[in-house]
Amino acid sequence: VQLARHIDAHGFSLARLAYYTPGAQLPALVLAHQLYGDAAREDEIISRNNVRHPAFVPAGTALEILEVANA
Repeated sequence: VQLARHIDAHGFSLARLAYYTPGAQLPALVLAHQLYGDAAREDEIISRNNVRHPAFVPAGTALEILEVANA
C-alpha cells in the first residue's frame, strides 16, 4: 500500500514508454539524434528493441522508446 501511494505521489516524474515507427531504415545513431537530440542514446534504442545491427534499424517496425518531451 505504501509503495502504491509513493508511485501515485511521485510517478509523474518517471519516464513513460512510447512507440515510434521509423519510415525508413536508419542507423540507431541517427534515430537517437532525431528523437532525443542526443546521438549518445543509441545504445538505449538498440538494447530496448533487440536491434540486430545498429546500422540497420528496420523501417515499419514499432520501436519502444522513452517518451519524447513535447511529443
